[in-house]
Amino acid sequence: MTSRRRLLASDGIPPESLAVLGEGDSVELLAQAAGWDRLRAEPEAAATVVRRCGYLPLAIRLAGARLAHRPGWKVADLAQRLDQSGHALGELFAEDRDVAAVFALSFEPLREPVQRVFRLLGLYPGEHFGPGAVAALADLSLAQARLVLDELVDRHLVEEPRAGRFRLHDLLRDYAEQLGKGAFEPAERQVVIRRLLDHYLHLALVATRTLEPSRLADQLGLDQPMRPDLITAYCPVGQEWLEDERSNLRCLIRVATEGGHLDEAWRLARVAWRFYFMRGYHDDILETHRHALEAADRLGNSAAIATIHNYRAYAWLRIGNPQRALRDLGRAIQVLQPRRVGTGSGRWRSSGAWAFQSASRSSVASPGSPILPSEPLPGRQKNRLASTPPSLRQRDEGEVRVG
Repeated sequence: MTSRRRLLASDGIPPESLAVLGEGDSVELLAQAAGWDRLRAEPEAAATVVRRCGYLPLAIRLAGARLAHRPGWKVADLAQRLDQSGHALGELFAEDRDVAAVFALSFEPLREPVQRVFRLLGLYPGEHFGPGAVAALADLSLAQARLVLDELVDRHLVEEPRAGRFRLHDLLRDYAEQLGKGAFEPAERQVVIRRLLDHYLHLALVATRTLEPSRLADQLGLDQPMRPDLITAYCPVGQEWLEDERSNLRCLIRVATEGGHLDEAWRLARVAWRFYFMRGYHDDILETHRHALEAADRLGNSAAIATIHNYRAYAWLRIGNPQRALRDLGRAIQVLQPRRVGTGSGRWRSSGAWAFQSASRSSVASPGSPILPSEPLPGRQKNRLASTPPSLRQRDEGEVRVG
């Protein structure tokens, strides 16, 4: 017996949730409808089709039926439509059957508050999430968020691959996004994403306390969290939380920049920076700081711009690209030069020139080589940069050294 809702154990036999198929089984299922000859001729396209179906049996059967009904199509034609449509859900139908209608059988019986949370999950940009993120997204208490997630899991609308960590199947994410398009006005979407970003920014700040000076929040000009109850509920958190949320942080910084949450974008990149550095995630630094730089540029925040260029330069050096490091370092010096007057300015200029020469000679900064002097972050207090690379230690009032 199967059901769209989780079943209670019957006659001592525990219920079992059906997982998605592996790639090999998915291709075999597609071939049953579309024919092995077509799939053997285009194995890469066949792999793309089943991947875009999310390895979901119903979706694969419908994709196979479309191919069977269109002998003039190549498998690559369907693969291209699934890739280019943006939402594969709209391409997965045959006659009067479609995947969205099956999902609706699980969604429509839900209580309205639970339906609202599912629609809001279509706005969540990350790969997986915890109940705290859902509570921030939907403005619920943590207990309410957990109950809602339990109900969504029971309806097979949300997966729980491990205790307390949840995800949406790709096609269900498409479904949630489509439901949300008609449910939320642009202004409400902005408020929802703002709450989510604030939650992650303050939790990330807590998680980096052992790596950063306590004054970083003031240097960044942060207000109190919008949901202090959620921050308290998750404390203490540390570097393992950052590891769990690593891919989500990248997505959130990108979405923040694209959505106009510019202060949140560069601040979140800055807070995550030292963790990335300590773990050797230099590609994460370059990706997140690319978006952060766009945000800071749009804000006209010169101190943030210089900070971001400085960190990018160090990341380029660490992965062996001194020329890109020189460009970022040069831009940081160019932005900071009008700001540096008085005591220490001579040291700053000579330190910057030394860094240029060092990067020109070597693909990786040698221990003890200066990158840039410290510069105040654009917060409410004029403190010096606490965010110089963890490798960068202050030697005196105006110089930072690598080592």
